[in-house]
Amino acid sequence: MKIRLIGLVAITLSGAAQASPVFEGRSSNGAIDLTCTAHGDAGTNMCAMFYHRNLDITILNNWSIGAAPWDGYSPSTTTAQTLAEAAGSSATGLTGWGLPTGDATEPAGALNQFKSIWNDVGASFSFLEAQFAGVRNAPFDFYWSSTIQPGFPGRAYGFYTGDGRQFTDAAYYALSVVAVRPGDVAQAVPEPQTYALMLVGLCLMGLVTRRDKKKQS
Repeated sequence: MKIRLIGLVAITLSGAAQASPVFEGRSSNGAIDLTCTAHGDAGTNMCAMFYHRNLDITILNNWSIGAAPWDGYSPSTTTAQTLAEAAGSSATGLTGWGLPTGDATEPAGALNQFKSIWNDVGASFSFLEAQFAGVRNAPFDFYWSSTIQPGFPGRAYGFYTGDGRQFTDAAYYALSVVAVRPGDVAQAVPEPQTYALMLVGLCLMGLVTRRDKKKQS
């Protein structure tokens, strides 16, 4: 049975397709797009990112933006954090992108976003690969989280796409990166009409300021 993903993840349970409302598609300009898909249709209508309703974060659709050492423990200027920031900023024009949290001692939620994502796609590699584009498999299937291992500042938690396992690794290793951003980009990216109104407002402020200056002279 062929399942088409429309801005959401479809999971087959007992032969039936059930859509999860957790993931909402977003276009490259940040607009809500519930018709885009993770991989696109014949190369078109591909989601740029997904909003995760439960976590209130936006997840970059592309899970193949590269690999780098964990932020802060490498002499390289390219780290997992800077790679995530660059990829997210390039896709949306917004700053504030980073790595998902991944504290393996915590349940799914704000402190363990990787666990939430894994559970909400159906807890399998095939469903994760169906929900996002470019999900890496061996040997690049280990992804950095943003979480340091308590008591071990030179180690951070990671996530394994093969079975959802979470682990810690030395921060100088180059692992794969996925970018997330707090909140919904659809609320952060102004629409064109908003820019137009802002421009009109600035022009009016300029006219008022000029008029006041003439009165004072």
